[in-house]
Amino acid sequence: MDNATPHKSQETTKWLTKHFQTLPLSPQSPDLNPIETVFAYVKKRVQDQGPKNMKTLDYLIKNSWRTMSKDFIQKTIRHTSLICEQIINDHGSNEFK
Repeated sequence: MDNATPHKSQETTKWLTKHFQTLPLSPQSPDLNPIETVFAYVKKRVQDQGPKNMKTLDYLIKNSWRTMSKDFIQKTIRHTSLICEQIINDHGSNEFK
């Protein structure tokens, strides 16, 4: 959880804790949140196809989610894990050397 205002509402917090185990994240740290990489992937695929109406936009978003490869998800998770390990080893710094 990145502490964004929509994530802090009582209703959202209740739903999230019921369905997921969450980790608090620092604000402005998309490199620590693999869903941000996934969102960027979906956004790029949709933009590249230039939807002209809401129906097409809806279709392209759903299609991007459905066709996302397992390999992409695994690489994203591995990359995030490596960054987290580095931060732990560097005692809090997320600057790559």
